[in-house]
This record gives sequence, C-alpha cells and structure tokens, in this order.
Amino acid sequence: MPPAGGGQSRRAAVRRWAYLTIVFTLLWAWFFLLRPASLGGPASYVIVSGISMEPTLFTGDLVITRRQDTYQVGDIVAFRVDDGLVIHRIVGGTPESGYVLRGDNRDTNDQWRPTPQEIAGRMWLRVPGMGRWVQRLREPASFAALVAVLSLISLPGLGKARDARRRRRMKAATGSSGWGTLSLWVSAVAVAAALAVAFGALAVYALRLPLQRTGEVERLRYEHAAAFSYTLEVAPSTLYPEGAVGPVTPSVAPAQQPAETAPPADPGVQDLPAPGTAVYTREPRRLLLDIRYDLNAPEPAYVAGEYRVDLEVRAGADGWRKVLPLVEPAPFGGTQLTLSVPVDLEQVRALIAVVEEETGFEPGSYQLTVIPEIRVRGRVGDLPVDEVYAPPFRMTWNRSHLVLDGQLARSEPHSVAEPVARPAQIGLLGLDMPVGMARIVALAGLVASLLGLAAAGGLLVRRYDPRDR
Repeated sequence: MPPAGGGQSRRAAVRRWAYLTIVFTLLWAWFFLLRPASLGGPASYVIVSGISMEPTLFTGDLVITRRQDTYQVGDIVAFRVDDGLVIHRIVGGTPESGYVLRGDNRDTNDQWRPTPQEIAGRMWLRVPGMGRWVQRLREPASFAALVAVLSLISLPGLGKARDARRRRRMKAATGSSGWGTLSLWVSAVAVAAALAVAFGALAVYALRLPLQRTGEVERLRYEHAAAFSYTLEVAPSTLYPEGAVGPVTPSVAPAQQPAETAPPADPGVQDLPAPGTAVYTREPRRLLLDIRYDLNAPEPAYVAGEYRVDLEVRAGADGWRKVLPLVEPAPFGGTQLTLSVPVDLEQVRALIAVVEEETGFEPGSYQLTVIPEIRVRGRVGDLPVDEVYAPPFRMTWNRSHLVLDGQLARSEPHSVAEPVARPAQIGLLGLDMPVGMARIVALAGLVASLLGLAAAGGLLVRRYDPRDR
C-alpha cells in the first residue's frame, strides 16, 4: 500500500486540478457568454423596473441579454434610451426602418424605433428577484460590509487555522490502514454518479421539449368609433311649446355632467333631455340624427368604403319586423365620415297604424332602430383591413312617449395578432433558461460528470488493495 504522505499529495494535486478546471471553465463561460458590453462582450445586464412588461417580467428581475445579428417579431430586447436600458417586446417593423416595440402590459407602441445596431441584445436569461440584491450591493453600506467580510475571511490567522484543521481532518481520514483514502474516492464516485444521473435526466427532459413555441403577438390595435347627436321635432305641446327637443350631443347631455358642475337652469332655454330619457308626446314628427364615424389607429390608415343607413321597425320583442331604407349605398374615403340622416316618424306612425288595422295585432311598444352600416376597406399601418361597422341607435315608442338611445358615443376595438415562434423556456433552479441552452448545459454536465466518474472509478480501482482488509 502506498504511504499516507503520497496519498495526501495526490489528493492535494487532484483538488488543485479540479479547482483550476472549475475556475478556468467559469472564466471561459464569463468571457464568451456573460462578458458585459462595456468590456467588449456580448451581454448586457438589465434590472427590470416598472409594470410595462408584466406578467412576463416583474420589478426586481435581473435579465441578461445577448447581442444578435438580427431580431424578429416576438423577441424581448433591451435598447438604450438616454442613459438607461428599456426592455420591451418587438411587435413589428423592419431592420431598415427600425423595430416597433411595446410593453406586454401596454396598449400603445413605444415612440422609439431602434435599429439592430441600437439594440443591446435579446433576452437570454431571467433571474427572478436578483436585481434587488444587485441594487443592494451597489449601496455604499452594503458594499463596505461585503468587503469587510471578505477581508476577515482572508486574514492570515484564519487561513492558518483553517489549514491546521484541514491537516488534522486529513490525518484522521487516512490513518494507518488507508481506508480513509478509499472512502474519499468512493464518495467521489458516488457524487459523480449522482451528477451524471441528474444531468442525464435534465438532458432527456430538455431534448423532449421543442426549441420554439408558437404564440401570438399583437401587431396593431385600432378602433371604430361612432358618435350620435340629434334633434327631435314633435307637435307643440305644454311640455314642448317650441315643438323641438335638442340638439342633444354626447358633450352637452346633462346626464354626463356632474351635479355640482351642471350649469344653472335658464328659464328662457328649454331643458334638454338626458340620453335615454323619455320625451312625452303622442305625435313625434321627425328625428334629425347626425352620425360621426372615426377610425382611430396609432399607425397611418389608408381606407375607403361605402355606407348605407336603414331603419328597422319591430313590433314588441317577437312581433313583425320591417326595414325602411333611409340612405342609399354611397362611397366614401378616409378615416372619418359625417352623416345627417332625417327619420320621418310620421311615416313610421302611419306604417304602424296600417299594419295594426290589417292584422289586429297591437303590441304595447315598438322598437325603432337606426342602423348605419359602414364598410371599411384598405390598410392600417402595413396590415389589410376589410370590416363592417354597424353601431345601432335605438328608440322605443309606446304611443305616449318616445325613449331615445342613451349611449351616444361608442366604440368597437380591434386588434390584429400574428403567430410568432419564440424560444421555449425551461425552469431550472429558479432560472428561466432557453431550452436550447438547457440542452447544452445538460449535455456538457453529463459529459463532465461521466469523465469525472471514470477518473474517480479508475483511481479507486488502482488504490484498492484487498490486503488492507
């Protein structure tokens, strides 16, 4: 059996070799993968602040980005604004004209249009909450405490005491029989085997996952909006001596004004009904309805189309129905359209009287609905649009009063999304890592652990001597 001193020197050499290998590997990984851009490396470090990227990123997360030659829609990238970095998702644009970016928790696009040269990198690794610890270490008091702890650890006296304890443990482990050395190599074999199993399981799991996942990214958000205003002509009466009610618009309707800011009543001006309020008259004569349409979009819109307006008369909820044309189909161009539509309510009353006389069916109320049908074709930004917007203006008449629609302004939002392929992520020890990187880590760890297992097993076989039993 080799002398104990020789075994100690060999173990010390193995430890030094292992330490140097680990340090060299970490330095290599830092230099080629994690070296910051300020030192000429490909990585940038971003501490997330704010809610614009929730639920993908949260305040206090540390994000490591790596510079790429090209970027695509769906990538989360960091770009420099003034003296800081902003991290948002690419939702459109081109490398030549600049990318369109937006936070996952925002409805509007960013004002910046960075080119690939102005982007610091694409998100490569996310460490939840680590940014808070980094910020604390930047504080003078925390940094001073860290330096003090490291200084105490490196004091010569502590180092000598640690070396003495290490020598005593080594002497106790080796003893005279050599079984301490044998148990050391058995432990090394067990650790290497456990690491090989762990990295092998990770490799199998990562290899079964796809490298990319298909999702949707909102490219564009826009809305169709309509606003109604009207004047109702009625037979002069005690309630309406002027024979008219209105004009009523979304901006002057009393129902939309707070009570404490409503203007005082003027005896010389007839009160306007709030939207949805009944106008009490047996003889509504004519409704002068103004309709304004707008296509609202953050990107330039080049659209045209056609419009028409109909009046639907319905007896009760399940009674007869008839559609009367009010405005024949006509073309228009642009993102705005204004219509003035007269509705002859005397003609409607005459129609109702004829049908009631012919059928004997007299429901308690009638639903009158003005339906402007607006068809829009063209492009919003770089996306095609071909849609129909038909916001109804509803009225209810029950012979003694007419109730007009209370919703004078309305909108219909639209969003256009497109499928994108994003790098699939895998959770590993609290870190979000791309599946491709997890495969590399797992396979590299598996190879290293197998090599370590072979080396430790070989040394164990060489040192094992049955005569030591």
